[in-house]
Amino acid sequence: MNAQRRHIRQSPDRLSASKLLSVENLSVAYSGGSISALEGINLDVHEGEIVALLGVNGAGKTTLLRAVSGLLGLHGGAVRSGSISYQRKNLGDESPWGRVRKGISISLEGRRVFTDLSVQDNLKAGGYTQSKSAAAKAYQNVVELFPVLARKRDLAAGLLSGGEQQMLAVGRALMQGPKLLLLDEPSLGLAPLIVNQIRDIIVEINGQGCSVLLIEQNVGTALSIADYAYVLDSRRVEHHGTAQEMLADDTLRDLYLGIAAPAAGRKLNKEAVR
Repeated sequence: MNAQRRHIRQSPDRLSASKLLSVENLSVAYSGGSISALEGINLDVHEGEIVALLGVNGAGKTTLLRAVSGLLGLHGGAVRSGSISYQRKNLGDESPWGRVRKGISISLEGRRVFTDLSVQDNLKAGGYTQSKSAAAKAYQNVVELFPVLARKRDLAAGLLSGGEQQMLAVGRALMQGPKLLLLDEPSLGLAPLIVNQIRDIIVEINGQGCSVLLIEQNVGTALSIADYAYVLDSRRVEHHGTAQEMLADDTLRDLYLGIAAPAAGRKLNKEAVR
């Protein structure tokens, strides 16, 4: 993606922007309650934000996205206490497809495309709750974001490269026209050049008015575009703050983030890539 397509704007002000997603004192367990996965999680995503969810494997990041998307039960998990609110309404026992209709979409780790279906049919499957006109509009937006998907629309998804499959997975999630996009490790296993392309596309999606809650193994990439970040450790939120605050904290960088201090004057926020 070339620089001309990148959006440039200031990060939203958390004090004035409306909360889109609010997770309050959330505790989750698997195996009938015998395995604790999350304990007392508090997290907010405001309108217009990119929020990064950071932490080591097993910290509970994917479990949190499952809880927000309504997919927790499919993996043997259940909410023990706490609440998840979206647009100031408690989601409660809302079904996964009900949450999709409300504007929450998820792109799962591992791409999960329908390998035997064409690229175009994969995208159509993603727009199953949309009207014909809305699905057509969403499809046009997706192929403008990912021109390679238009060029390969008749090709079986299983024949795409890893990076192209990731673009297809994100594109399929966008077919619902979400207000909140949940992304689980979108750059996992991809070459650095493709990682940068995915990063820029996330920024562009956000620039279209879609808030993003992002799990990303590449902490530097995540914090280069995030407005705010949460660090999970041992099932709890141990730290949270703006991306700049995270990067400025030497102890936090050393213990949790595993990245070097930013170069003097370097802007590691969305303005840096838009």
